[in-house]
Amino acid sequence: LLVPAYKRSAIPLSKFEGLYDKDMIAEDTAYVEDRERRFKQQENPELAHFQRRAELLEALTREEIKSAGWLGPEAQPITASRYDDIKNGVDLVVEFLRKEGVNRLALSVDVTSNATSLEEKLQKIKGNILAGQLTEVKYFVSSDGNRQEIQNVPRVVIGTEGGVIKELSQLRLEIHTCVNALKKARETGGLSPDTEKGYKSRGLEARDKLANH
Repeated sequence: LLVPAYKRSAIPLSKFEGLYDKDMIAEDTAYVEDRERRFKQQENPELAHFQRRAELLEALTREEIKSAGWLGPEAQPITASRYDDIKNGVDLVVEFLRKEGVNRLALSVDVTSNATSLEEKLQKIKGNILAGQLTEVKYFVSSDGNRQEIQNVPRVVIGTEGGVIKELSQLRLEIHTCVNALKKARETGGLSPDTEKGYKSRGLEARDKLANH
């Protein structure tokens, strides 16, 4: 359930019509479509497996930053456009809304069975920093609705193994199961007080574990 909602939350390039040149938007749209075709042509079962896990981690990261405060109460996660995902390696942009202004952090999510691809991303970021070049996000809509291109955004890589994804997914599923059971009980009154209490306890325990994972 999280992944489809996460994909729908990505910033559409069409949102920049009237702000950016329409030919540029069309060119960037064609770029995304071309890369998507190449990905499908090069896809194999192992890559597809890691892609699904990466999408799940991206969705979980966004959800927990938003609802569990993984990066603090001021953090607002915004899903990057597919263009910026492919072109600039940005999965999420986190806005930190403070009295003194807004700070932003770009996130790149990596799921792998070894450290090679993670190291490649880190070396690329290091090279950009040494060259005085931070990350650019071409299609960005801030939490207040402002459409803009943002530059010189610091970027970090979130890397993890498949086992961690499984743990996070199980916790999220436990929360979903308990919430649905309690919702149904309120509608039908079909649970005993002890059973309802048990679902509440399980849900809170899973929520705490996920928030502090």
